[in-house]
Amino acid sequence: MARLATVFFIAYGMTAGGVLFGGLAAVLSRTPPVPFMLRLAEDLKYWAVMAAVGGTITALKSLEESVFGGRPGELLKGLALLGAAFLGAALAAQHLAWALRDPTRG
Repeated sequence: MARLATVFFIAYGMTAGGVLFGGLAAVLSRTPPVPFMLRLAEDLKYWAVMAAVGGTITALKSLEESVFGGRPGELLKGLALLGAAFLGAALAAQHLAWALRDPTRG
């Protein structure tokens, strides 16, 4: 359970932090920050998921070994970690989209 929370918050933090610092970079480069940040949130989600679960090779190798090794418990654990990472990254992107929306546009 602790690993699920860790993976969730790593993915959340990477997405949120990356978008906030990306917004700062957009301001410094005189690019409209809100559209840039919204695009960046969508792009960073997948990178955050892979980083949170330990990189692409490690996560995929673990899933492969559990599928072909006949260990369904390990498969479920790996899928739960991926789910927690996806949920963390998606939730961060959604929170940022809500925070960046224009309240005057409905």
